[in-house]
Amino acid sequence: GVHQPTRLGGLAYGSALPLQWGQSERRVDFYDIKGDVQALCLGAGDLQWLPCAHPALHPGRSAHVLLNGQFLGVVGELHPQWVQSYSLQSAPIVFELDATLLQAQRTPEFSPINRVPAVQRDLAFQVPMAISYAQMQQAAQAAIQNQAVCGIIQQIHLFDLFTPAGDLSSRSMAFRLQLQDVQTLTDERVDAACQALVAAVTQQTGAQLRA
Repeated sequence: GVHQPTRLGGLAYGSALPLQWGQSERRVDFYDIKGDVQALCLGAGDLQWLPCAHPALHPGRSAHVLLNGQFLGVVGELHPQWVQSYSLQSAPIVFELDATLLQAQRTPEFSPINRVPAVQRDLAFQVPMAISYAQMQQAAQAAIQNQAVCGIIQQIHLFDLFTPAGDLSSRSMAFRLQLQDVQTLTDERVDAACQALVAAVTQQTGAQLRA
């Protein structure tokens, strides 16, 4: 039979913001639409962004999007060839997503606000140049999902990226962890969660924890 998947598509072109005094005018870019797609998928699960090669898109400004490990769609800037062909003043940013996959995700549900204070810890890794941020994030999320001791880690995000001059073999990635539970966390539980996360990430990626 004929397979006719349902797609959700969008295009952004021109100024990112209305004319105003507070910010300088700029063109919409890949990261604006990436943020829109992230907002659209909020609560649906884990998003991964992987480099892609698509004939209609800029080779360095496009990505495949995975939702919970399944292919969701593609986001990117229109290829310069087509921008020139259509005599456009700037490159549109486009996306196409699998609407059926989005609709199949569980609808977010309200949960009471946790009044127990959260704890933050920073971890810096020396990461081989061949290992991407997405691979580091994937290794960390796997540890959080599969190891009970890491279950108190609620958020993890990259806040610093540094490549020493002349070093082509590795770079530094620093992550901030937010840990929280229904009971006040002890230093022992926080340390155990961080140690388990570090062990899992270093084993899977070859990265090393920086002192």
